[in-house]
Amino acid sequence: IIRDVNKVIENDITGFVSEEKKIFGTTEIRIYTNELLKLKATLISDPQTIRERNNLTFIISDAAGLKTSDFNQFLSLPFSLCITVVPSDESVTLADTLKKYSKEYILVLNNQMTEKKYKLEDRDQKTLLRNSIDNIIKNFEEAKLITVDETGKLYNSVIYNFIRDEFKKRKKELVPLSQFISLSANNDNELISKFKFHGMDGSSGNQKTFLISYENFLKIRPELELFKKKGHRILPISQTEIISAKN
Repeated sequence: IIRDVNKVIENDITGFVSEEKKIFGTTEIRIYTNELLKLKATLISDPQTIRERNNLTFIISDAAGLKTSDFNQFLSLPFSLCITVVPSDESVTLADTLKKYSKEYILVLNNQMTEKKYKLEDRDQKTLLRNSIDNIIKNFEEAKLITVDETGKLYNSVIYNFIRDEFKKRKKELVPLSQFISLSANNDNELISKFKFHGMDGSSGNQKTFLISYENFLKIRPELELFKKKGHRILPISQTEIISAKN
């Protein structure tokens, strides 16, 4: 609150003074104009006030495909965000880059997996499938989750149960993408309204993990700042309940 008040008046001739009597206790605000005291207010913390707070996590669905300038902008965002990565040699390098910028990634097994060393197709022998699974786990060991696109060929193929069980033998569970909240809409107002609804909803637990495009994330960012001021937290996916449940 104090920061917001100071921001409003910083370009005015008004003087601003705040004094905290005790850490997390009473704070006194004094506002002056031409050295004359115009407003004096006392902010008193009420320990009985309990806010409903949610933990918000964001998975950017298309960050890996952004042009260089947009991807660099994404990396500079002051949030612990996550991106989706489809196994490929190119995405190995991309995944390594994320560590430097406090960003994380999850793997998505979908129809875009075309490189031989990672392919999981029903016409392949079980030995080849096991080799592909080993390559995926070895080359993307920093992946926080391995997810599967339920609309893709793999999920709906005759080998899916075999693939799922082979990952499980290696202590990796395949998570359906539908487990996350898909945040998209026909227009900006609908998008923001949908975000507010899910972000403030406490009926299904306090962890909200959103799957969202980079463009749409930028659109809800102003609302996200307001959520932070109300006590909601933005968590990296590595600190969410879904990760704890898999470990």
